[in-house]
Amino acid sequence: MLDSGYAEPALAFVRDAELTPDERLRFARPALNALGRWLSNAPAPNYTTSENMKRIRGFGDELFRILPEKFAGTGVDFSEPQGWYKEKMELE
Repeated sequence: MLDSGYAEPALAFVRDAELTPDERLRFARPALNALGRWLSNAPAPNYTTSENMKRIRGFGDELFRILPEKFAGTGVDFSEPQGWYKEKMELE
């Protein structure tokens, strides 16, 4: 599901999983792609309820706190989607 389909459950799995170094290398790029899909499908704050936006922001904040650390050293850069996330969620 990291490569296609609904990204949220796949990202939650990767966020919570204890990965070996080989798995980190294997899943880093697909996780980045899934994160991009999740972000593209997330509604803008003015197009959803405040409760849903709170859930989306909580999930996104957690992903961007954990995934860049988890995949550090793999050569995959999470800074670009993190910038998109901040812009889309109007956090800056």
